[in-house]
Formats: sequence, C-alpha cells, structure tokens
Amino acid sequence: MSFNQSNRDFWKQRATQWGDDANGSWQDDYMRELEMEALWQLLPCREGSLAVLDVGAGPGHMVDELNGDPQVRCTGIERELIWTLDHKQVYQHEALPFLQVCEDNTYDLAYCVRVLINMPHSEQRAVLKEMCRVAKRVVCIEEVAGGRKRLNGVRTALGLPPLQAQEFNKPCKQSLFKGFETESLGDLYYLLTRAARDLIDDPSTIGYNGRYHLQASALDESYRLMTPISPIRVFWKDTP
Repeated sequence: MSFNQSNRDFWKQRATQWGDDANGSWQDDYMRELEMEALWQLLPCREGSLAVLDVGAGPGHMVDELNGDPQVRCTGIERELIWTLDHKQVYQHEALPFLQVCEDNTYDLAYCVRVLINMPHSEQRAVLKEMCRVAKRVVCIEEVAGGRKRLNGVRTALGLPPLQAQEFNKPCKQSLFKGFETESLGDLYYLLTRAARDLIDDPSTIGYNGRYHLQASALDESYRLMTPISPIRVFWKDTP
C-alpha cells in the first residue's frame, strides 16, 4: 500500500495519543455516530451469522461495536498495528494482498471508512474492485473530490479562508463509485461546524464536541439540506 511518510507519521501520532480509543480515528463524535448508524442500517438482513470485514480498521472501534451483536462476526485488517488492539479482532495485513487471496463472496459485507482517501487513486480502484469481488455487499464511507470545494465555497461567501486538507489525502473521484447508491452525511452539521462556527470571535475554543457541536448535531438530526455540503459520503452496492 502506498503510504508516504507524512501519512504514516500522522497516524502513528494519533495512535500514540489515543491508543485504541475511537477518537484516534476522528475526534468528531457526531460524525462517527453517523458513520456507525449508516453501517448498521446497511447490514444485510439474512438468517444466521453475518461475516463482515473492516478494511483499514484503525483503532478497531467499529469492529468492536459490530461484534456486540451476536449475529455478526466482524474481523478487521490494518496495514500497521500501531494501535493497542489486543482485545479486538483486527489483524495486520496489507489490503490488496489480503483481499486477493480471498475467494469470491467470502464475506456478507465488506466496508471501509475514511480509508481509500489515504491511497493513490489507482490503488483506490484496485482495493474497491477486490472488495466487490470478495463480499456480497460493499459499503464505503469516504470523502469525495469536490466536497471540500463546495464547503469552502460557503466559507468564501462568508469571508472566511478555505479549510485545508492533509497533504496526503486523496479524496475519491465520484466516478470510482459508478453503480453504487449514495447519500451524504451531516450536511447541516458541516455547514454549522465548519463554516458558521468561525464567525464566532474565537472558534479555536469550541473544540469538536462542546455545546456548540451538540446543538449543531441536534439541528442536523431535525433538518436535512437539499444541497450536499458535507464532503463525506456513504456508498453502497450489492455485488452480482
């Protein structure tokens, strides 16, 4: 997996700071809740146990939560076990070599959450192709190219500077998910917390999960924007 040094250093720092806490993946509680909610909703409804694979499991918090359901048998793979994962079903594997030795339809569901964005576009395509081969249903929750541009367009209209992404991030092209169903996550929340929040005198004091973000999440749950603002999308498809 192409994983440049700045990418590697960033995630090692996160693992050192947070251990196996879910905040090591993302400190935004509400967005992580939306991701988990989307995944639960897209679990296949079948008799018996479900074999599920987390590609790029990070601190393993989603694997843990899914395995709280006795019907689910979820395992995760992670290229470097930089997290504290002794009690989790997460194993050290590169995504492509692992997937390429799996038989067709080994899993009922394979998913990845903000993982493809850490790969070059050519590798994104290769990993997604293999996920579609080894699983009967595939779910990807990723940042798409152009999503941050729309958000920054709002910030520009408000007289605010653009938000900068990590230099190693490669947002997925929309065309990567041809044939997938899709919806955006947290549009109003993103508008309030990534644009309107900076109109407050000192936005640096707000943090990720304070009162302002809780109020924004309540509004997001009550109202849905017609125009997608959030760069985070959930994609899903049942494979042939």
